[in-house]
Amino acid sequence: MAQLTAQAAAREPAVSRRLFWTLGLGAFGLAFSITTTAAYLPPLLDRFTDSGTLIGLVLGAEGVFALALSPVIGRGATRSTRRSGAGAHSCSPRCSRWGSASC
Repeated sequence: MAQLTAQAAAREPAVSRRLFWTLGLGAFGLAFSITTTAAYLPPLLDRFTDSGTLIGLVLGAEGVFALALSPVIGRGATRSTRRSGAGAHSCSPRCSRWGSASC
């Protein structure tokens, strides 16, 4: 059994360094931005208001905006004709210019 596992592990392709760094830096950026927002935004907002409820609403609205903007930005990136924002179907020559999902 151990030999089978070792053979299977030897056949699996290694993750490229570029992919590793791209995903790692993206995850680091997300974690850094969430930590920074949670740590520094409440004291900053405390300078402008004494209401803890208002500060909580601002922090909650940030999460709502993040959830609401993701589909909008994703849809725009899928419809983009630039290579950096091209969707999965837009590169195929048989698909329409906008990369319709029906291809």
